[in-house]
Amino acid sequence: MKITKLKATPVAMHDQPLLNSTGVHESYRIRTIVQIETDDGYTGAGETSSDVTSEVESNRSWIEGHDPRQMTIARLNWKGTSRAWAAVETALLDAAAKQAGLPLCDYIGGRARDKVEWAAYLFYKFADENGQGEIATQEALDPEGFLNQAEQFVERYGFKALKIKGGFFHPDVDIETFRLLRKRFPKQDGYEIPSTRMLFGQLIHRSGLPKKSNSTNRSISKTQQTRLLITLNSRNTRIFLQLRICVFLPSHT
Repeated sequence: MKITKLKATPVAMHDQPLLNSTGVHESYRIRTIVQIETDDGYTGAGETSSDVTSEVESNRSWIEGHDPRQMTIARLNWKGTSRAWAAVETALLDAAAKQAGLPLCDYIGGRARDKVEWAAYLFYKFADENGQGEIATQEALDPEGFLNQAEQFVERYGFKALKIKGGFFHPDVDIETFRLLRKRFPKQDGYEIPSTRMLFGQLIHRSGLPKKSNSTNRSISKTQQTRLLITLNSRNTRIFLQLRICVFLPSHT
């Protein structure tokens, strides 16, 4: 089983003016589709963010002719970013799984479930007058506007998971948005609100937790608790952490 054909295709798709902690999205977003074919008739496809065609092309000399089942050697041969490798790796695994007669999830270790529920991905955003076909094209620049956007997603598609991207406004705005969303979509009705993006330091500040203990100032006697919802982004992995910080500070006279 050898790879005989490699193709990397950049694709530009319309994007809304969505807001996150680094600014506003451009009017389009770029993805790269990587496709391979093998000498025994199997195909594989992978995808990643941004235009990484030049990186894929720079590895063509060894990818063509390589056995896609030999993933360890492929990873050692790879020269480039992990972002670009993600698309190539997926394409190789896709072809290898087809050759083995298995779904890819079973080929790499087995599935945990047969279905995965989709989540609504909600942002603060400017109005998008060109967003034909989008669910919500009006602006969402405050907690009430954000809630209205969420209601449209739920009404149209029945989402039960509402993933939100915060971090653009002051943490107080994100906190109020969470409160409104949870009031409108309570957990007991089956709704999940799994994540947001805030700066860790801002959340510590807003929680009222002391930055460090001072032996001469131990007058706080109650337990302080806060829930911090953070999105940690690496190039290919987005990990959602929920941290409960409990600090016990007994009274001293």
